Amino acid sequence: QTLDGIDISLTLPIDKATELITSKHEVMNNLLWPELGTVRAVNMYDSNEKKNFWYEYFTRKLEEQKSTLKTITEVSECLAGENCLLEDTQSISVDKGTVCRGNVLVKSDENISLTPNITSGSATSGCIFLAKGNIYIKGGDYLSGGSSEVKYDRIDGFLIAEDTIEVEYVDQSRIVRDGLEIHGSVIALGRNQENTVALNVRRDLRLYNYTYPTLVVSTDAKYMKIADRFFGTESPIYKKEVGFKGL
Repeated sequence: QTLDGIDISLTLPIDKATELITSKHEVMNNLLWPELGTVRAVNMYDSNEKKNFWYEYFTRKLEEQKSTLKTITEVSECLAGENCLLEDTQSISVDKGTVCRGNVLVKSDENISLTPNITSGSATSGCIFLAKGNIYIKGGDYLSGGSSEVKYDRIDGFLIAEDTIEVEYVDQSRIVRDGLEIHGSVIALGRNQENTVALNVRRDLRLYNYTYPTLVVSTDAKYMKIADRFFGTESPIYKKEVGFKGL
């Protein structure tokens, strides 16, 4: 249709919740579909779509805090009480035996590979792993040998991948296989995933799957405080107690 010389191209259907600004111009009658109770519009935008959002958001927040952080090339370089940044445009590997003695952000524009065990040096220190691509969790030293009980590889950390987190298949030849415990949190946002899972647990305990969990994730609130060191806070909140005294 044409409105005062402006061509209106209508292509996409909109549901009944869509608002249309009213007008007395005769062209409005041609925009309505009485039989469907809907209208058509030129474009649609989903404001809830957050794919390809969070990594860039955290990167922007990090820029505001970088001046307060110690830059390192290995997690072991961060000492107790320090806030450190290990950042690379390429993939990063963190080897077994790594101890997060300070507060460390490990950030990669590609992927991060973790080999257990990776532990925290204290109850207040820890590592945050942030990958734009995937996080791969490999197998650590075999722990369940000579026992009928499943033992667990351990990673202390807060894991965030904008695409997937892959827990790799390990101990294929073993009768009793190791499980995996993550003490912190696991967030996989599935940037490139449509019909597949973003958290892919490929470890398999065979018959022990019926009595033992393959993956155990236990949360730790300390990572909220650690995250403040790297990303700041959205808004400071203050609490004030008010009391009244009678005359």
